[in-house]
Amino acid sequence: MFDYLEKFNNLDPKIKEKVSNPFILGVVDSLENKYNVDLAAIIMRIMIKAIPINDLAIHLADEFSLAQEPAQKLSQELKEKVFLGVADYLGLDLSQLFVAPVQSVSAESSAIANPYDQEIEAAIRAAIVEMNLNLSPESGEKLVATTKLYWREVRSKIDTRSVLVKPTTDAGFSLSEAAADGFLKSIDTKKAAMISRKQASIKKPESGVLAKLGELAKSATRNESDYNLASLLDTKHEIKGGLDLKHEIAPVKPVVPTVPVAPAAPIAPSIPVPPVVVKAAPVVVPPVVRPVVPVKPAENKVKPRLEDIKPIRIMNPIDELRYMDLVNFRRMAKDPNDITKKIKSRIKLLEGEDYEKGLAAVTAWRQSPVNKTYLKIINNSMSQGVPIKQVITALMNQKQDYLTPEEVEAIITLNSELKF
Repeated sequence: MFDYLEKFNNLDPKIKEKVSNPFILGVVDSLENKYNVDLAAIIMRIMIKAIPINDLAIHLADEFSLAQEPAQKLSQELKEKVFLGVADYLGLDLSQLFVAPVQSVSAESSAIANPYDQEIEAAIRAAIVEMNLNLSPESGEKLVATTKLYWREVRSKIDTRSVLVKPTTDAGFSLSEAAADGFLKSIDTKKAAMISRKQASIKKPESGVLAKLGELAKSATRNESDYNLASLLDTKHEIKGGLDLKHEIAPVKPVVPTVPVAPAAPIAPSIPVPPVVVKAAPVVVPPVVRPVVPVKPAENKVKPRLEDIKPIRIMNPIDELRYMDLVNFRRMAKDPNDITKKIKSRIKLLEGEDYEKGLAAVTAWRQSPVNKTYLKIINNSMSQGVPIKQVITALMNQKQDYLTPEEVEAIITLNSELKF
């Protein structure tokens, strides 16, 4: 007992604190009262790795003389409620935890759970335990559902952070800014580790075709006739028939056709004729007057270049949300609240057709230039510590895209209502 205690005290304080903080100690007390056992020694032996975490149920049954079913239940509760914060340290497989909550259909989603969803939920619950977030069971389940949207990049980090720090009276979780940032950082770390682990587990299947071809090439017998090109080309069996092909054949000279030439006619002797001199009157040639034809100016036959031709974009309803700029946004209606109602109705219409289309429409709206301008205003206001109206005035003076205070308020309401 004291040997275990000494090794436990020599552990890294950060690891030891995750199973000895007041919240975990309260959970251990409730489990001890529920199963009528003393778990202190078992927990210390698990933490110093004297007992493998995967064999916990066997050791519980042997240590406390428990039946198989109670030992399995106690082992499951210890893994979920006590050792979840040190899962990486102990090598605990998170995909095997929280099977029952994941397989049950929640009020927000009716999708069938799969191992990947189970692993995501287990990682989120591990981050909740590591951050020592003192939440009720209902708030914990709600936080898991909210964080899954951020994990799957349906909700942005800024929107998720605003929900975490929002008071519980406004459907938030009342976390401090430091706790919210630490929780999101832990989620990002676990997601990156999970992606790296998935990519490392993917192995390219090896093909045995080349190996088989190599074995066949080694085992095949070769004859001298296999390399005799003349015998391979002797398709008419001319060599076997006695045709001599040892001497080269002289090249054939081309035959030039001859054209017969007709004999020349005899030339008669010429008789000299004395020249006759005739005096003619001078001939006056009148000048030729040509009509003047007006010359047309040369037409500019330069063809338009390819880069001068602008393609026409054909957009579907989701693309209209993704590429919506301030001009199209303000053309929809005069009142900003009416504009956001129309946008919400479009998204709900797509959601009615297909749930995946609804998620894609929400993602497209969050990528639109209008929403990016809204996020820019909110970020400048938070980082500079100035009111939103002052940020809008600064953007107007710099001749940059801006939203009116009424438009900002309408978009805030819209984004808070787009929950999936």
